[in-house]
Amino acid sequence: MIYLFTILSALLYRLGGWIHTKFRDIGVPICGLIAMLTMGIQVNIWIHIVAFLLLFGALTVTCWKMANGKVSKSGCHKAQDAINQRINDLINHIDTRFEDLKDFIIKNGSKQ
Repeated sequence: MIYLFTILSALLYRLGGWIHTKFRDIGVPICGLIAMLTMGIQVNIWIHIVAFLLLFGALTVTCWKMANGKVSKSGCHKAQDAINQRINDLINHIDTRFEDLKDFIIKNGSKQ
């Protein structure tokens, strides 16, 4: 069953490039949602809704959608650089917090 939805999703993705973008933007997330439900993934309905919306957003808003000059390549690269910088800042912050935690455990020992 998962193969069927994979093939259908791939076809809708390609149709989105040839015919109309909504085939890709809405069709692929629907295939993913139906595949999760048919596989028996039983989670809160909000998880399915959030997964659908995130995939829809990822397929709708891309750097390479420069139709009618709405998105420039340089503007896209600036946004990517800003996101990468923010991710690096978060990684450094997390690394620092783990080092602090490691130092605390070494200093105070494990108390059970």
